[in-house]
Amino acid sequence: MIAGLDIGSRLVKVALTADGAAVAPSGVILLDDQAAFRHPELADVRDPGLTNGWRPLTPLERRMREIDAIDPGSSIRFNEFEDGDIAFMVTGGGAGLLALDAMLRMGGRPATTFDITPGRVEEKMYLATKAILAKPGLKGLLAGGNISNFIPIDVKVRGVVRALQELEIDPAAFPVVFRFDGPANETAKELAAGLPGIEYYDGATSIEEAVRRIVERTRAA
Repeated sequence: MIAGLDIGSRLVKVALTADGAAVAPSGVILLDDQAAFRHPELADVRDPGLTNGWRPLTPLERRMREIDAIDPGSSIRFNEFEDGDIAFMVTGGGAGLLALDAMLRMGGRPATTFDITPGRVEEKMYLATKAILAKPGLKGLLAGGNISNFIPIDVKVRGVVRALQELEIDPAAFPVVFRFDGPANETAKELAAGLPGIEYYDGATSIEEAVRRIVERTRAA
């Protein structure tokens, strides 16, 4: 049988065996890859390719790991939300959290979280955008980040625009909002202008305002 134990402010579930012993019915261990070398005894039981920390990987999350593996020079961090309808590709830890919080406060429903570390990321951005936009039920795309200091932002924008063009997406019908700033910003703007209808904002516009635009436009659509 399953029973609950009140330990301080937490209710912990335990299973009681036929002889009255209390055992944990299940358990989850979160392992930091960078600290794995300290626990070689766990090498045979950990399989980061099977889970996303607390649940099995979705097909889209598995695809994102395949994309990430094509180039070890940068790393993708990605999660899928089953009931979301806005493709969310705001990179940079702080910027991503800020944008995600703003979207939820404004009533938007993010379908993903996405981050990528600096490197030669154009191909990964291209493949990741194509994979994300294949998710059913999406109503729009928000891509961007805070001010980039490590790579020219046209590298990221070029990858996303390539995917949008190849998928023949019309930003007038499927809202696309960019908010990028940093080196090569003017080149990035020119790339985005090659697909009329993309709303492109730079550092003169806050991340929250860019979030507001995609939420308003997807709601109207």
